[in-house]
Amino acid sequence: MSKSLLQRYTYGNFGDLPTFSAEEDFLLGGPVRQRELVALAKSQLALTSDATAMLRKSRSEVAAVVCCELERQTAALSEVVREVTDRVATAVDNLADQVSAELCEIRWQLVQLRSSTDQILQVLKRPRSIEAQELLRQGLRDLVNDKLEQAEDRFLRALDLDHTDYQVLMNLSAVELRKDNAEKAASFLQDALTLPADLDAVAQAETLWSLARVYYAEANYRKAATRARESLSLVTRPRRLFQYGIYLVLATEALQGLPTIEAAIRENPRLFGLAAISPDLVPYNERVGAILSSLAKEAVSQVRSACDELSLRLPALRELPHISAETVTAELAYQLDALGRVLERPAYSELRIAGPHAEDLLNVLSGCERLSAAEARLVTASAQHAWAIREVSAAEVSRARSPKAESNRGCLAFLSGFIGFTAGPILPFLTAFNPRGQQLLESLDDLHLVALYLFFSTLGALISMFLVDQWEFARRRKRILREGHLQAARERFDAASALLAVATAKRESALLESAIPPWPLASPKHSDPSAREA
Repeated sequence: MSKSLLQRYTYGNFGDLPTFSAEEDFLLGGPVRQRELVALAKSQLALTSDATAMLRKSRSEVAAVVCCELERQTAALSEVVREVTDRVATAVDNLADQVSAELCEIRWQLVQLRSSTDQILQVLKRPRSIEAQELLRQGLRDLVNDKLEQAEDRFLRALDLDHTDYQVLMNLSAVELRKDNAEKAASFLQDALTLPADLDAVAQAETLWSLARVYYAEANYRKAATRARESLSLVTRPRRLFQYGIYLVLATEALQGLPTIEAAIRENPRLFGLAAISPDLVPYNERVGAILSSLAKEAVSQVRSACDELSLRLPALRELPHISAETVTAELAYQLDALGRVLERPAYSELRIAGPHAEDLLNVLSGCERLSAAEARLVTASAQHAWAIREVSAAEVSRARSPKAESNRGCLAFLSGFIGFTAGPILPFLTAFNPRGQQLLESLDDLHLVALYLFFSTLGALISMFLVDQWEFARRRKRILREGHLQAARERFDAASALLAVATAKRESALLESAIPPWPLASPKHSDPSAREA
């Protein structure tokens, strides 16, 4: 093995790293590890460019997808290389998923150096003595500046104070990596895994992954795969799942490793390009190519089928009533055209973004259909609600005009008695104008006249009371009918209000479903129609 243990640990089986000119070295500045990282990125850019040039010679649609993906990743990686000299800590995170290397050892240093941020491991927050803390800080500064003897001395003295200190043990393993001592590095990592009490899952996963990487650097791929699997059982990431698949492939377990790599690519499409150029996968180029071909065809098919369905359903959108179909149709037509441009130069990572977006646009079409139906129901419900309001208002006015119960009962009783009292004298008086009646009255004595008077008085009183009761019954019946009409009107109003509420809720839901999502890819394909017109 020509490269050092640390280089094999970090960069794996990647090709030789390019050297920098004196001018580049001066401009980059910073520690050796930073320059090596940028060198790795540049070396990968060169390899990617070679692979892209070869793929351009093929007329296969799958080759076009891989070629476009490599071109996109080349542009992204070039941008990160430009950033890395200015913002090292952030750029390392951006670079981690784009280079064929394991950056956990570099991240470990950065995590300790930026301990004021949220990215620090919980285990680093554990209290320790002032002396141990100072020794740890001094050792870390020496380690970053490649002063290995001084760093090792500080860390060992800190370890004498607490032989279970996780951070000290991890840093001692980093020292041994730089000293090309894989056995001692693995030993310190094993101690860091087993000696500290209550080690959290994240710290355990990081330690196991570092152990896996040491075994990988020593070409012990089976042990590397075992440790990687244990790490992923605690904390999983697509990039590490991808690397675990590579360990399995290198351990001659390709039947398990290649599907693992495929699963990782599905979780993080940016790994598609890494699979195409990874030096570890060169012996399996044909089988990896089959996986990439299958993934590319699946992604292209998803976007293309969604575009075809959008093209078929879009004209019918203009015929939908109650919605502003022209604006929606114009925006959907624009995004359909943008999807077509993605298919013209199909990079896998963009296809994986465009596919779900196309499905969302199909859902928007269905949402517009539901919105049109919901608007129609809302118009009907609003009309019924307005009619119910008018009906209730009219019923309330009608009931207000109804006589109040027993309002004139005393007057009616007095009138009934008065009629009965006056009926006795009036009727004999009226019969006096009839000759026969007059003869009858003259033939009666006083006793019979009094009896006749009382008879007619009683009869008049009974008739008048009957008529008064019938009139009062008619008034009461009218009042009850009007109250019934009002109650029925209120019930119809409540039903219309409930129907209006349901129609309004369905309309709001349909509005959300018919909202057109913005174009998700960073490109001139902006989804704002006004911006396009400008």
